[in-house]
Amino acid sequence: MTDNKRRTFLKGSLAAGTVGVAVGAGLLAPRAVMAAWPKAAFEANDFGAAIS
Repeated sequence: MTDNKRRTFLKGSLAAGTVGVAVGAGLLAPRAVMAAWPKAAFEANDFGAAIS
């Protein structure tokens, strides 16, 4: 039972470390991960303009 907990802990630590290194290297910048914000669609006054 203890061996399973140890493996889970090690896997989690490795995954967190990998994500930390990727963020630190700039590979997971929020601008690259998040979708573009359609500003014009949210500022439109009618439905047709918002859809286009």
